[in-house]
Amino acid sequence: MDKVSVSVGPFEVEDPLQLSDWSQPLSFMKSRHIEKIEGEVLQQESWRAKDKMKTWSVALVMCMNFGVDPPDVVKTVPCARKECWIDPLSMSAHKALEVVSNALQKQYERWQPRARYKQLLDPTTEEVRKLCIALRKNAKNERVLFHYNGHGVPKPTKNGEIWVFNKDFTQYIPLCVYDLQGWLISPAIYVYDCSNAGVIVESFKNFARQRDSEIFLENNSNRINMIGMLENCIQMAACGKDEMLPMNPKLPADLFTSCLTTPIKAAVLWYSLHKRKLVEGITEKMLEDIPGRLNERRTPLGELNWIFTAITDTIAWNTLPRDLFQKFFRQDLLAWDLALDSIISQLPAIIERNATFEPSQFFAHQLAAFQVWLISCNEPRTPPKELPIVLQYLLSQAHRLQALELMGRYLDLGPEAVHAALAVGIFPYVLKLLGSSLSELQPILVFIWAKIMAVDPSCQVDVVKDGGHCYFIQILNDHHMQLEYRTMAAFVLAMIVNKYTKGQEECFKNDIIRLCLQQLDNPTALYRQWLALCLGRVWRNFDAAKRHAVEMSAHTRLYPLLWDENPEVRTAAVFALGTYLSSGPGDRLTDSMLSTNPEIGMTLLSLVTDGSPLVRKELVLALHGLVLLYERDFQFAALRASDPDSTTALEEPPPVVVMVNPPSEPATPTGDHPRPYPFPLPAEGPAKTPSPQLPMANGFIPSFNSASCTQIWKGLIFLATDPFPDVATMAHNIIGEVRDRLRHGAVVKNIGIISPGMSPKEQPVPPAVSSFSTLRKPKPPRTPQHSASTQDMSPFHAPGPHVPRPPKPKPAVFSHNKGPDESDEEVDDEDDDDNGSVDTGNQLNVKETGFGDWCCKYFAHSLTRTPSECDKAGDSYLQREYRFIRNHLIREESYKHCLAPKCKLSEPLFVSNEEHQPALLRFHPYTPHLAVMYRKSWSVWDVEEGKKVCTQPNLPNHMGKITATEFLNPHDISLLLTGLDDGSVCVWRGYCETTPTLVTAWRGLTDMIPTAKGGMVLDWEQSTGLLYASGNVKHIRIWDTHKEMKVHDMPTGVESCVTTLASSMEDPALCIAGFGDGSIKMYDRRLPPDNSVVHTLQEHTTWITCISMQTYSQNRRLLSCSTSGEVKLWDPAISYSGAKTFNLSSRTVSVCGIHPRAPLLACALPQPSIKIFHVGSGGMEELNVIKYVDGFMGQKIAQPKCLAFHPYKVWLAAGGLDGFIYIYSTEKKQAVL
Repeated sequence: MDKVSVSVGPFEVEDPLQLSDWSQPLSFMKSRHIEKIEGEVLQQESWRAKDKMKTWSVALVMCMNFGVDPPDVVKTVPCARKECWIDPLSMSAHKALEVVSNALQKQYERWQPRARYKQLLDPTTEEVRKLCIALRKNAKNERVLFHYNGHGVPKPTKNGEIWVFNKDFTQYIPLCVYDLQGWLISPAIYVYDCSNAGVIVESFKNFARQRDSEIFLENNSNRINMIGMLENCIQMAACGKDEMLPMNPKLPADLFTSCLTTPIKAAVLWYSLHKRKLVEGITEKMLEDIPGRLNERRTPLGELNWIFTAITDTIAWNTLPRDLFQKFFRQDLLAWDLALDSIISQLPAIIERNATFEPSQFFAHQLAAFQVWLISCNEPRTPPKELPIVLQYLLSQAHRLQALELMGRYLDLGPEAVHAALAVGIFPYVLKLLGSSLSELQPILVFIWAKIMAVDPSCQVDVVKDGGHCYFIQILNDHHMQLEYRTMAAFVLAMIVNKYTKGQEECFKNDIIRLCLQQLDNPTALYRQWLALCLGRVWRNFDAAKRHAVEMSAHTRLYPLLWDENPEVRTAAVFALGTYLSSGPGDRLTDSMLSTNPEIGMTLLSLVTDGSPLVRKELVLALHGLVLLYERDFQFAALRASDPDSTTALEEPPPVVVMVNPPSEPATPTGDHPRPYPFPLPAEGPAKTPSPQLPMANGFIPSFNSASCTQIWKGLIFLATDPFPDVATMAHNIIGEVRDRLRHGAVVKNIGIISPGMSPKEQPVPPAVSSFSTLRKPKPPRTPQHSASTQDMSPFHAPGPHVPRPPKPKPAVFSHNKGPDESDEEVDDEDDDDNGSVDTGNQLNVKETGFGDWCCKYFAHSLTRTPSECDKAGDSYLQREYRFIRNHLIREESYKHCLAPKCKLSEPLFVSNEEHQPALLRFHPYTPHLAVMYRKSWSVWDVEEGKKVCTQPNLPNHMGKITATEFLNPHDISLLLTGLDDGSVCVWRGYCETTPTLVTAWRGLTDMIPTAKGGMVLDWEQSTGLLYASGNVKHIRIWDTHKEMKVHDMPTGVESCVTTLASSMEDPALCIAGFGDGSIKMYDRRLPPDNSVVHTLQEHTTWITCISMQTYSQNRRLLSCSTSGEVKLWDPAISYSGAKTFNLSSRTVSVCGIHPRAPLLACALPQPSIKIFHVGSGGMEELNVIKYVDGFMGQKIAQPKCLAFHPYKVWLAAGGLDGFIYIYSTEKKQAVL
């Protein structure tokens, strides 16, 4: 393949596909980081026929009066005479009337053979009235069809009257449409086959509006069924109000009726009249007697009927509004020329020689056109006109698979395509196909159903009603089926059981719990995710399923998923365990079900430090289920947490032994095991296996282990200070609600605390509100993530008296059925049954996280379309290519500057004065952006334009201060990461926009102790997605940002805090840490944690300010600086045992910076001044000293507080105590403010 050259500005790059940036991974760019965690906005089910009706009663009112023409109609000679394809002049008038009426009834019976037909031949007004009333009475709420043939009476009047006869046939009698409405009421279908029929339609509308007004004013409930005739009645008129019926003698007189009841015969006649010459050998007699039957598609007549139906559906689909299409073509159970030529050309051979009929290629051609449309269409803004034809093609067994595959490709375009397919009528076809046993249809059918269920979950009712759930359970159990289709089957089943009791019951009967549990160890994350979600939904508020889950130890099989590498899988596992813990109205909880709750609660508690807010939000909801079930225990825990002395006099419940450590805790990829909790274990020591039997006396739920309950309560307090606002708000609302109920003395019905052998009267109850003087109403907090002190920040070590409330809290996570002012109700002992189950009664309503609904969006959108960033002709791909080429050129340019002769950094490129002191500076590697960190906020400057792009509080009113920052994904779409001295890490998207978005936030370090000096230190590896975090802790924690989980804790082995971190560019597995006592250690994360130290360097004796592992001129070297002014230089190629030492100054050097690629070092001196050094293998050489902003005549600089080199360019940024920010370079001045 030839190389492609791309030019960017004055530069040219050969073969952009070979650029290294294409292979760089992206962090925090998954759907969970970009989208709002909520479900697809579901449209109203407009595709469903709101009132599925059948036409059971038909009135055929024939006002023919053969032999006598109406007085107001002058007919041509010759004139159209045939009625129902019969010439009435060929027989007597009386017989003709009967024959024509019977023929019309037979024509209608082809379409609705079960309807009741009544004929009125040349009737009177009274006969019409009686028949209409009788038909409405028999039809009840179904439709009545009123067919009026007025060929033998005058035209309708302008007053809205049609004509009938008197008894003696001596007069025409007018019949008002208003009266007709009152007899037939609605729903009804009116067919007017007469001249000026449009007059009747207009009169009908006017009378219907008049009737609605009258009924409304009368307020008569007996006539309420007459309202809405315009909406519930269908009118079909043969012509407009000023038009006459056609009189062409070659056409039937009732052409309109013929088109309605015998469309194929009418269409063939119309075709023959407009063709100058028929197909050779075809006679008009052959056209009148086409072989076959309408309902047999393999015959000529059946094929024509099939094609005709597809064409009329298509015309209606592309011309009528969706609601009218549904009403006319789906509500009632009632390219043409080329196809007709193809079929009728075979008639001579079929009729004369009994030849075999060859089906038309009509559908094949239409499917080809549909396929072309699919190839050329990316978004289904306008549905294809061939869609109804594809639907008709599903009726052909020979071509059904092809039609299904094309339909599946269309549905994959998105929710709009699914809604269009449902509107055109695909649902009953694919529902019926669930009864098929053909294995070749299974993959495409499950794909189609995944699309339908993702867009319209209400279809679960239809699937269960028809037994279709068994189809998907069979696929789930078929290990020969491709995994992607089994995943779709798991999704469909999860939708079937979602909040639908009948679906839960039917799937439970088919052993769905066992099938899902057996496959939880599957290597595909998406499959594991939907298996867990399906389990959580099938036993949610379903006692029988929960009991079966306990028997199968389902919770222990879900435990390994809590430490899964995929955050969505972990969240799904928490959801499944959470729905197991929660109880709904009327749930009967047995001792076996309750016995596992403490163990599950303590196991879930290990996730309070999970790196994904998805997991932590679902965790809060799961713990909330425990709070509801054991509210009395958690009230005691709240008392102990708020004031330990206040509960000493209370009698506490006996402990329930639970398992604290997660069972079979999986090892991380590095061999390390996750630490269960960021707080000490209960004082009682390690917990044990849960007791198989728990006392269930008098309908009370056994109490929770007090130590475990306290730990879980502290976990909720810890989550209430979570750096991610949604997590903190949910946890805070739960804590606040429990405390509010405790403050008002509220007690949940049927839930209490018992000890073995204790009678109900002896059960301890929370004291009155006056006893809790320490439980004062919490003051409004500064933020849900408030952490003013160590105690507030980490309540597990020393819980504070209350959890702060957000200034504008979101709606409560749950709401009580009984208000806080209502009196407590006594427990009814008679509710206890023989097996010791407990009726939970009316529980509190829980607000869901939206995770399950959000997961459904995956199937709602395209699964096969090429992502926009991979489409080489798309804008996203071209923009990425441009960025990668730009990055490559910047890197190439930097090599020249870094290897250039020694130059002074004295030219100010940028000067700005800030309101606050800058604490930290960071250059973006490829864009002219400088991130400036302050104590509680940050801003971004465009240094080329000389303007501030944005300013953003890090976390509004959060007490932690920013001590570290990094640019993530700098080669592509960049994110800004900030680290706080309380251990929190925040990631921001759109940091250059007016309002940046918080992508994620988590506790990078849980036992971080904020100090006046130092704080959290971070180091970022883009190539691996690993984030190193440390500070005033005893370990270096490694986070995998792709998994959003901790993968390693390397003990520092030093009593002092970590002051700086750096990784090796040559070997990313190596990490170098500098400490406050002057020591330097090198770690290898590939080794076991306790043996990860590979080198210890004790050359320094004071605080390490910066450290760097450089690769300069193909030589590796380690460079470090300390506050004493010493600079140490090691050559790893020779030895780490000795280092070259250089002195920067005789005074304290508080700030220092090392260029990552150039042999440059900068330090801030107290004079104040900034010294720039060239660090070579032979020694250090001072290049220049910066004392003034712009030359010696300019303003003196203030004491520098922070320094930062550009990663590639020879730029140095400095921030002073006076708020000024400077950027110096070897280049000439470009922008100064």
